[in-house]
Amino acid sequence: MTMPWEPSVLDQEPALDRLDNEVMNFEYFIAPTPAEVEARRWILQTIRKIFEEPYPGTKVVPFGSYKTGLALPNSDIDINIEIERSPNQTIKWLRRELVARGVCRQYDMETNRFKKGSVLKIFVPSKQVAADVTINNEIDSSMQTSQWIARYPKLKPLFLVLKHALSSIKYGNTNFQVMQSAFGGLAGYALICLIVHYLQLFDPNGNKLLSVLLMGFLKYYSELDLENQAITVGVEHMTTKDPKMQRKTLVVYENEQSTGKKEE
Repeated sequence: MTMPWEPSVLDQEPALDRLDNEVMNFEYFIAPTPAEVEARRWILQTIRKIFEEPYPGTKVVPFGSYKTGLALPNSDIDINIEIERSPNQTIKWLRRELVARGVCRQYDMETNRFKKGSVLKIFVPSKQVAADVTINNEIDSSMQTSQWIARYPKLKPLFLVLKHALSSIKYGNTNFQVMQSAFGGLAGYALICLIVHYLQLFDPNGNKLLSVLLMGFLKYYSELDLENQAITVGVEHMTTKDPKMQRKTLVVYENEQSTGKKEE
């Protein structure tokens, strides 16, 4: 048995060294192809051009995995529109413009509404590229993620392996998806926070093998006391969960005062 990213890796001993090499090689194997990079750049530039003339001064800003370099081959590109206009009206207008310009058809788009705002999901068949467009969204998490990647180099390979594995999990005929917050699962940023917390606790100097960290990560969170504890990424310890939070729910606090944004 061999793996596509490193045919000879399974011949290596010991097992932890072999797994360490597999994780490192997987990061390069899963990297976007030049065609995928170009397709995502194309949809970003296309949407920018749509807003250029009628709404000068509008900012069309990529964020998420495209911005941080954590995209998988099937990842969409997250785009936020900063505009002085009604979000709902802007999404309706953008849908009409995309169809009028032949970028995609109405049935290639879907508008999902959440508490924090609406998301326009776009798929362009000719380019095989997908985009999630938000209006006046908070996108600070991308900057924080980039800072963490620079500080913790092992964050990226661990995230790519874990996200790929978790995204592959299916639960029968339910809509639940482990790595889709819109379908009851984790947001990508929540997984990043979980990894950062673990690295802060168990590998602050970056000396451990990726294989040791991967196995340790899975064991650590499988034993986490979800009823009473929440994790933090601002300091290197656990904190007591707010009793108002739902039992058996994972809560992440972004700062040491435990008052920051929560990912459940």
